[in-house]
Amino acid sequence: KLMQEESEYRKSRYGVITLSLEKIMKHHSCFKEILLLISLLGSQSIPKDLLDGYKGNIIADDFIYHLKKYSLITYDDSSDTTPVLSIHSSTQEICLTYLTKIFHLKSDHPLLHSISNLLDKYMVNAIHQEDFFRMHLLATHCEVFLSHSPLLSERTKGILGCDLGGIYW
Repeated sequence: KLMQEESEYRKSRYGVITLSLEKIMKHHSCFKEILLLISLLGSQSIPKDLLDGYKGNIIADDFIYHLKKYSLITYDDSSDTTPVLSIHSSTQEICLTYLTKIFHLKSDHPLLHSISNLLDKYMVNAIHQEDFFRMHLLATHCEVFLSHSPLLSERTKGILGCDLGGIYW
């Protein structure tokens, strides 16, 4: 009985979150891609300027507004450094599962390629600027992104692995 209740809870949670995601994605066509981005990174302290670099400041602000509206993220813009957002790990997992079905994600999908290029440019920029705060955040996000190995090409893994090595160095 306990296992059945747990299964029902998971189904209900999945249904509630995917319903919210559908409403968010209907608001703007770019939101699907940004959702995929945050689903592939670490769940905590995702730099807002990474989202800005992907789809622009206005779309990123609107995206964050809608995620907060459905209580899917927490957003902290109070620090003197980069504002960050965080998403619960189970919500993030549901989001990635849902988007994998929608996009029919397979190895080296064009969206994965554009996200990895963004991550590469953002990491190289942080390294060149010696922005240790962003580098610290990016190390975790890059490790999580690389953990989705079946979805990534060898080239992508190599480039981001080198960037990660640069951060650790």
